[in-house]
Amino acid sequence: MLGDSVELITFIKQNITKSTIYEEHYTAPTQDVIHFPEKKKNLVYIYMESFENTYTSFKNGGNQPYDLIPEIYQLEKENINFSNNSEVGGQSVFFPMIRYTMGSTVAQTSGVLLTSVFEFDHNSVASKMSSLLGPLRRLEDVLHDAGYNQLFIRGENTSFAGYNKYVGRYDNSKIYDVTNAKAEGKLPANYEHSWGMQDSLLFPIIKEHIEELAKQDAPFCISTYTVDTHSFEGGFRCELCDPQIKNDYAAAINCSSRQVADLISWLSEKPYWEDTVVILVGDHPAELCANGVRFDEDGYIRTTCNCIINSPKTPVNEKNRTFCAIDMFPTTLSAIGCTIDGDRLGLGTDLFSDTPTLCEEMGADTFVEEIQKRSDYYNENFLSKK
Repeated sequence: MLGDSVELITFIKQNITKSTIYEEHYTAPTQDVIHFPEKKKNLVYIYMESFENTYTSFKNGGNQPYDLIPEIYQLEKENINFSNNSEVGGQSVFFPMIRYTMGSTVAQTSGVLLTSVFEFDHNSVASKMSSLLGPLRRLEDVLHDAGYNQLFIRGENTSFAGYNKYVGRYDNSKIYDVTNAKAEGKLPANYEHSWGMQDSLLFPIIKEHIEELAKQDAPFCISTYTVDTHSFEGGFRCELCDPQIKNDYAAAINCSSRQVADLISWLSEKPYWEDTVVILVGDHPAELCANGVRFDEDGYIRTTCNCIINSPKTPVNEKNRTFCAIDMFPTTLSAIGCTIDGDRLGLGTDLFSDTPTLCEEMGADTFVEEIQKRSDYYNENFLSKK
């Protein structure tokens, strides 16, 4: 009850205080400020559920006695990894609006946050909000205007948290989920899973869709999500998990690392590999109720994973950065070769550039405080008038 009271007090303070952060810093992602290269790159964007650098070993800068994610750590080390330190690291600024999948998704694809609402079920809030965000211009709109075919594919039902209200806005933007997989006979008879379908069944379907899109005469973008490392339930062990790892959550983390790396290895053998940029990103930190891994003991700074593979660009400075989910919006477009006037879109900053993020410019604490306040600009410009 004490925690609920504190949350309510914080919510009231935020909503009686207005911020002008959007008026002062928001950059609309219009066609006149985003410039695509002549040869457009394909994009495969993988949101890895609750995936943290915390899961690697002490030696690698993680917080475990041994490395649970050797494949993902190696990918981060060998490719572009925006880090809060001088080694492999990641996003270190978090607050309630980006600590769950749908909130993080909106931030990463628009540079804008789902508004702060006092309700215990964030996903219920997201479902209501997603249908109101019609005026908000996002990554899907930008790529559509640039001629991309797009697919949004995930193992759970995409009605969850209103995801299907946020994406799939165009005829060449398709949504695929467990409902489609069942209808196509892709799942075993009487298959049941609390989140729809496990990753080991989803990944072969992803490969099929990549192959189909690659045959078409247009660049493509596939956005997908893993789910087996969902921390609230303590992860989901599958037939691919290492039986020597006895803890289910640790086993799921280790298995997810291998499955994602295997997908990238498969992609690397395709003729369209050189024209494809892959982005891996942990969508948010894990719930602390997950057992079997060490989290923030002894003041350890938790960060989510990120890795950009095959980008035609080299960052000015990818290390010792302070950033959050909103910065992935312009960074994603930059990663596929776009140039962005002013280096900012939404409230996010292109991490490839030398422009400081708002977390760096304002200070992380000030930014977090301001972004959670009420915004008249947000309500007037991003929400449908229903």
